[in-house]
Amino acid sequence: MQLAAELVAVSGYDYQDISEAERKAQLARLPDSVSAAAFHGVIDKTTGKEVAFLVLTVPDPMDAMHAPDQAAAFGRWALGPTAKDRRFGSQAVWFAEAPDQPNSRYQYAWLRHGTVGFVDGPDGAAVDAFLTAFFAVPFLGAEDPVLGQRMVEVPGYSYTNAVDRTDDLDAAFAVFPKGDASEHYVFDRSHSFASILLVGTDQAHTPDELASLAEQWMDELSLSAAPTPTRGADLSAGPITARRLVYGKTGTLFVWQWPDTKVVGIVITPRPDIAEPWLTAYLKAQPAG
Repeated sequence: MQLAAELVAVSGYDYQDISEAERKAQLARLPDSVSAAAFHGVIDKTTGKEVAFLVLTVPDPMDAMHAPDQAAAFGRWALGPTAKDRRFGSQAVWFAEAPDQPNSRYQYAWLRHGTVGFVDGPDGAAVDAFLTAFFAVPFLGAEDPVLGQRMVEVPGYSYTNAVDRTDDLDAAFAVFPKGDASEHYVFDRSHSFASILLVGTDQAHTPDELASLAEQWMDELSLSAAPTPTRGADLSAGPITARRLVYGKTGTLFVWQWPDTKVVGIVITPRPDIAEPWLTAYLKAQPAG
């Protein structure tokens, strides 16, 4: 589902599946840390020709490679020491040429919300044109759009989609039975410091009710009852006030609700000192609702 969301519809282009034999050959080249992969030819609808080859992979979502300051190292790892920075709209991309590989001479790589993308092709202008159109399409991720629009970008931070999230989401559905949910890891410039759970609900809750529901969620996650939290100082950002629950030395939880959409947000972090500046900026950057 995560990779399917990356295959946004781009005017003037189609995606073409590769053969099973080619797919197996491509998979054999990937490291074991990759949990999912997709391979597609990019077809120019006007000419019917393949102008690029697109590879999307999902590596470990907790890997430090997803942190903003690790991006340059990722570009050099993916494309070699001569990789150069490029930008398509707001998306950072790395670029390199491989003259000894004429069919793949122009090579590009990027990181977006935990997905690694690679594109190559024989004609640099044609690949550039596709990527310009590709990154111009709004990207809301794999979750429900009501939740996806909440994952606003905050300068200096990045997100990945949590891959193994069954326990967390099952616990969320037990507490918010009519909801949709998604979970993400949050990175500062060097490492992951928090996770954020977004739950779509159809009922408004007071801050105290939200704190109680968050405690229930933590109890659902625990094999035995979670330790009783203490109440910390609320965090206020714009119109939103997030309740703070402190679970001893193991972590801090923030919970809030957007009043119009009724989406509930829960952040868990072992580093509230790092999480607070991000959460404040994140909440202030939100669309109305």
